[in-house]
Amino acid sequence: MDTMQFIACVLQNACRIRGYKLGHDGSDGYSDCIGLIIGALALGGVSWPGINGTNYTARYLVDGLRQNADLKMGDLVFKARLPGEKGYDLPPRYADSPDQLDYYHVGVVLQADPVRIVHCTAGGVRLDEKRGDWQYSAWLRLIKNQQTYAATVTAENGWALGPGERTAVPLTALELSLCSGAGNTDVRVMILEEL
Repeated sequence: MDTMQFIACVLQNACRIRGYKLGHDGSDGYSDCIGLIIGALALGGVSWPGINGTNYTARYLVDGLRQNADLKMGDLVFKARLPGEKGYDLPPRYADSPDQLDYYHVGVVLQADPVRIVHCTAGGVRLDEKRGDWQYSAWLRLIKNQQTYAATVTAENGWALGPGERTAVPLTALELSLCSGAGNTDVRVMILEEL
């Protein structure tokens, strides 16, 4: 599974999630935060190799876990607590780990600039448009390659279009949609050219 397939499967899984349930992966309409990712991988034919948990994922299934680094489309992003912070609840199985952060929530970067992060929380699937508390990011090893895409749209008169501007120029694009529980489209991510 490559980056674009992963993103497409994340969005497909997000569209079928009606609510939050711990330990679920979206296949029955419910999911937790890591389940959004596990279910997306399953839709793409990739098996999850370990424990259903964000702490396991951050420690064993990602490459390049970094704090406050530039985000890339397809990155996993994590919220974490330090020992002693309110809500800190690192599972005992990680007591001997040199990394004592409690990675308590995970999402997927759909778009880096402007930022768009999809995640599943107590209120269901959500889209964050600010980095906020997403302090850590990394690349999921189960994704074959990391591709970077950018869009350059030019009007017929040669002027480049800015964010939110429209054109009547025909475009060739892969369009991904994130839908709400009611089936309405909330977000569109358009990938126009590979760098």
